Amino acid sequence: MKRVSWDYIFLCLPLAFISGAFFGFSSEWMHNIIDSWRLQECLILLLSFIYGILRFNIITIKTSKCVPLTIFLLSIYTLTIIYFSKNSLLALLDISLMGALLCYSYFIYLLMIQLPIPKVELAIAIVALSPLGCIIWLLIGYYLYISANVPLVWHGLFTNIRYYDDALLPLIFLLWYRPSFLKRFSKTTTLIASFFLLTLWLDAARANWLGISVGLSAIVLFYPKGYQKILKPLISILISFILYRIIQCFDTSAAQYTVLREEDGTRWRMWLNAWHHWLANPLMGLGGGNFVFAKEINPLKIGHPHNLIVQLVVEWGVTGLLISFLIVYIVRWIFNKRSQLPAILFAGIITLLVNMLLSGAHVYPVSQMTMLIYFCFVMSNIQINLNSRSIYFLTINKFNDVKEIKILKWGLGFILIILLIISDSFFQYGNDKGMVNSSPSLGPRFWSNAHLVNME
Repeated sequence: MKRVSWDYIFLCLPLAFISGAFFGFSSEWMHNIIDSWRLQECLILLLSFIYGILRFNIITIKTSKCVPLTIFLLSIYTLTIIYFSKNSLLALLDISLMGALLCYSYFIYLLMIQLPIPKVELAIAIVALSPLGCIIWLLIGYYLYISANVPLVWHGLFTNIRYYDDALLPLIFLLWYRPSFLKRFSKTTTLIASFFLLTLWLDAARANWLGISVGLSAIVLFYPKGYQKILKPLISILISFILYRIIQCFDTSAAQYTVLREEDGTRWRMWLNAWHHWLANPLMGLGGGNFVFAKEINPLKIGHPHNLIVQLVVEWGVTGLLISFLIVYIVRWIFNKRSQLPAILFAGIITLLVNMLLSGAHVYPVSQMTMLIYFCFVMSNIQINLNSRSIYFLTINKFNDVKEIKILKWGLGFILIILLIISDSFFQYGNDKGMVNSSPSLGPRFWSNAHLVNME
């Protein structure tokens, strides 16, 4: 099989995973669908790293001598946090998955810039339509609800509406972008996007709607003739709101649970407590995934603080703070390159960032994958100019020439990380004690309900 064909297969692996989640296809490997998705995600990472070792070769990175020393000291500091965490294994898994997803993002980015643009856009178009699976169930569900008073269930495999909402959000912007054949169906994509947005109204997804509002406002502020560029998204929003108001006429639950519902202040108190905790000891973090154990910050034992920056800083201390600065730097870099991007893709980046500051989109496996694909697709649309101080040379290895694989030892390291994640899960799932003492309020973080953690 040609190498380009293999590239396309590995690009389609995460897309198939996303589509399967929305259309309701999943193997019953675990007792909980979140765990099944997490295991599938880990297997995709594992297979992709193996292929990436054979496919790509990064020669050198030229930089100043202080950078390797800084990375070394930061690694020692991070390992110290892991060691002193209440649950060191959970912290190790958290940082391992974080690093694995970062490397996987680069792998997907390389595939996207290597493959022909029409092939990439075709794959993106198909995955952008994948939420149609849930939309079909929505229409069938309301028909049965009206005609036979059958209880309304339409989220498919998504056991929590927020898992669905956060996974859907990047795909709405990809649909508005209209990649590949979708460009020929402007009115149809606008209508489909309206049904996607309708589900956000029904779920009263406030963080998603705030993100969309800020993202579309950014187009008006930073793009010439921005009002014209947001016309079709606004039409989608208007149609979705009309449909939502119609549904409210006969669905009392939709009328009671809205985006204007009262806020109990749980998240604000949690963020303020986390802020005061970090100020008291800014050098040390709780450890990745250990937020659930901080009773003085998180008395309700919520698995994550519903804020990416708060999560990074309170759990990883200085390391998390530096990662937060890196995120801000990348967003600013994309902002400076926005002239190279379609306005709607730029708006999607802003939207996802706002949503991650108010939700757990960066924690759930399906939304992790949809955001990763979206971010890589955006980056593949930006022309990156290389300079003499930091140069990334990309060469294509011959599969029969093992001597050229200079990145082998690093790739094997990441494979071992993923093997650790997967193998450890099987040991913990065989531990009845750990499962009995788990609380539903604890997850999901890595596995649902924190089943990985032995509470005694």
